[in-house]
Amino acid sequence: VVNAGGGWAGSLAKTFGEEVPMFSAGPPQFVTEPLPYMLRPIVQAVEGDVIVRQIARGNIIFAGYPRTRSQADGEHTYVPPQKIVQGMASLASVVPSFANAEVIRAWSGVEGYLPDMLPVVGPSQAVPGLFHAFGGSGGGFQIAPAVGDCLAAVVADEQPACDLHPYRIDRFNVQLETSEKITTEFD
Repeated sequence: VVNAGGGWAGSLAKTFGEEVPMFSAGPPQFVTEPLPYMLRPIVQAVEGDVIVRQIARGNIIFAGYPRTRSQADGEHTYVPPQKIVQGMASLASVVPSFANAEVIRAWSGVEGYLPDMLPVVGPSQAVPGLFHAFGGSGGGFQIAPAVGDCLAAVVADEQPACDLHPYRIDRFNVQLETSEKITTEFD
């Protein structure tokens, strides 16, 4: 069994006796009114505070950071109005011609984050036959092929392509005191 439950994987791991200091958050996403089409590539600021693309119809789709903590239920992430204002200011700093664009929709998802911003990948330390692959901290889609390849090797009792020791689930037994410091970066 592979626990790859995204933002809910920490709760699932806890049912098997493996508690991790996971929390849920999501990057606010925005869509603007259609504008004249001019931005062909996807643009991401090096600092990561803006990821923007324009679709052929003219709408600008962008993510504004920092991420927003999910609601207490861990299943919903509300985008506060000030995030829209901050996001538009960040967008204008990267692409000034979009400074006066009107936002027509905003939303966010639920992603699972761990204090060290690294995923949990590998076998359970409590239940034989249980494997974990979660906590991509917003980068799960990008690292999924490598995680899948390494985890498949472990499940097949083969040597994975990379050392999974840094990603073991029990690493938090000694690091719980760091979670408060790291998680304050989200609002």
